[in-house]
Amino acid sequence: MIKSLLSILTVTLLLIVFNVTDAFAVKHVVNVQNYAFVPANLNVQVGDTIRWVWVNGSHTTTSTTIPTGAAAWDAPINSSNQVYEYRVALVGVYHYLCTPHANTQIGSFTATAPPPTLAVTPSNQNVTSSPGSTNFSVTSNSNWTASSNAGWCTVTSSGSGNGTIVANYQANTTTSQRIATITVTVAGLPSTTVTVTQAGASATLAVTPSNQNVSSTAGSTNFTVTSNSNWTASSNAGWCTVTPSGSGNGTLTATYQANNTTNQRIATITVNVSGLPSSTVTVTQAAEQATLAVTPANQNVTSAAGSTNFSVTSNSNWVASSSASWCTVTSSGAGNGTLAATYEENTTPGVRVASITVTVSGIPSSIVTVTQAALAVTLQVSPANQTVTSTAGSTTYTVLSNSAWTASSSNDWCIVTPAGNGNGTITATYEENTGVDSRVASITVIAGGVNTSIVTITQQGSGTFLAVDPLNQNVTAQAGSTTFNITSNTNWTVTSDVIWAVPITEGSGNGILEVNYEENGSVDSRIAVLSVTAQDVIQWITITQEGSVSASNIETNIVRAFPNPANGIVKITSDLKSLNTYVSLITYTGKIVKSFRITNPSSFTLDVNGLPSGNYILRLKQESKVYNLKLVVKH
Repeated sequence: MIKSLLSILTVTLLLIVFNVTDAFAVKHVVNVQNYAFVPANLNVQVGDTIRWVWVNGSHTTTSTTIPTGAAAWDAPINSSNQVYEYRVALVGVYHYLCTPHANTQIGSFTATAPPPTLAVTPSNQNVTSSPGSTNFSVTSNSNWTASSNAGWCTVTSSGSGNGTIVANYQANTTTSQRIATITVTVAGLPSTTVTVTQAGASATLAVTPSNQNVSSTAGSTNFTVTSNSNWTASSNAGWCTVTPSGSGNGTLTATYQANNTTNQRIATITVNVSGLPSSTVTVTQAAEQATLAVTPANQNVTSAAGSTNFSVTSNSNWVASSSASWCTVTSSGAGNGTLAATYEENTTPGVRVASITVTVSGIPSSIVTVTQAALAVTLQVSPANQTVTSTAGSTTYTVLSNSAWTASSSNDWCIVTPAGNGNGTITATYEENTGVDSRVASITVIAGGVNTSIVTITQQGSGTFLAVDPLNQNVTAQAGSTTFNITSNTNWTVTSDVIWAVPITEGSGNGILEVNYEENGSVDSRIAVLSVTAQDVIQWITITQEGSVSASNIETNIVRAFPNPANGIVKITSDLKSLNTYVSLITYTGKIVKSFRITNPSSFTLDVNGLPSGNYILRLKQESKVYNLKLVVKH
């Protein structure tokens, strides 16, 4: 009985592994009842599974004519063998029948091969000259391989199904662009090629600031040169001399003489790097001291378009500029005058400020401001709901607003774009829904801290799932309870085929199945078979209970132990023949403290170090016979 049970458990484990390996195959159910297979004919694909399920009567499913090379089958379908599964491995037509009802109870199924698919995106990745990596997405239902035609670009060599190709590229030390072609292949399809285009290295040059304003007295000023090359510098003015050359990042010092004229003057400094356009900066030297005052310091205006004025008091020519494109000003003037600031409508929900800089050569600039009031906040989010499938993915919503906004989700399985400004898009990324029922997450969008808009994402539920671990629990002869871990996404029920093992009869989702069992009064072990059912999925599990042990059935004439009492290594001898022998050391309460298997029981040793002092039963079991010896451990 134990050997038969082990065979059943082995087949069950193989089926579980098989199903995990073929997670995307289809399982077709055929009901077996008196004189009929329902349905009698099926169209399937290679990789699918045919599952015959007993309804009534006593039948078989027995292959007759099947494709060459396909595995034949012959399995009973009755109340004791209620399910049989067959995985379709080859293309062709499969005929089968019920042996007891061969003339009337027949069936067939036709298997075709699923076509392979392959797509790789994007078609090209542009990368910089620096070393790094970039990714391509592979969408396929088959195994694939990938290779690069360039030694400087290595790629993920292979994969299966949907995946990612990582292309690692070395630094491009040349000034020329280069391209690596990556070829992705799936058996039976034309190859797909994508490319990595790497930019060439180039010289760089930047000089800041673009101008240095200096006083009329003699002195020096500095410019910052940022470059990866050798550079030279020259000035177009005799009164301003500069650092003639440098390499890489550095400082360019401009030394200028005193300006004794009443006019401002400008020296242009030209910095050159071979192969690049020249970069020019200027030193602007003031003439004699000028005066400047602009009032008021600020003008507050409404959100509507309009204009406002500032008074300029000066003894020189002046120029004015605004820091904001929505506010334009009188560009220049001479002496005392009026500076007009013309501003556009403020369509945002925030107050905005334009800084107006008025400049007279040779003295510090004067800055005044226009502060424009905000417009009322607006917010619109659409659509009101997005319905998505149970698989993980993402969807988007359109935001129309004139303000900064934030977004949050009511559920951890849905993550959204946290914030934005003005018109934009919210991306909602959702996890897989492993439950049977659909679920809804609310997305709350708040603009300007005032306006709120709520939209939803509705995710459909997935199919039924059930797994039980472990498939068997070994327990002692004493009454007690044991547990199994159940992983499911729906409600489930449990039944037992014996009255001495009583389970919790139902549950929902992931949980613990507890089974209470009675004391085994027999010396023989016994097995309870339990079925766990979640909708149309059934999982069989077992409880194996040891036979009882008592001092009254001890036989001392066949098995002997020395020393006895013992406190270390015990030598065991017996008159038993050389066969597979199962050895157990059991407490008088029925707890197994040691167990192992030997093939020669005539002489072996047993280590009792570490065991508590007390009386034990040494049991040797060969085939259906059990031999017991009382062993005393005394430390």
